[in-house]
Amino acid sequence: MRRVVRCIPLLTIMTVSACTWVKTAPGADQVALKNAQDVVACKYLGTATGKTKDSLVFKRNSDKVATEVLTLARNEAFSQGGNAVVPKGGVVNGVQTFAIYQCP
Repeated sequence: MRRVVRCIPLLTIMTVSACTWVKTAPGADQVALKNAQDVVACKYLGTATGKTKDSLVFKRNSDKVATEVLTLARNEAFSQGGNAVVPKGGVVNGVQTFAIYQCP
């Protein structure tokens, strides 16, 4: 019984760290992730910076962190009238900046 009680905090931390906290805003799922060559004919609208926790008690899964900052950027792009985002760099400490575009 003592082993089970000792494992509960660890299991709770592992479960919470696996969760995705960021939800896609209605309509933001239509915002595409593109590269610089794909947006040559598009109108530049500005930037969006996604920021999320990259660690709780220990480092979070880097793919989940990247997915969350992209979701945040898509949400912001949609709110600014964009339909495409282009990363301006990689995820650093849970932060990534994207250029927002309106493409035909």
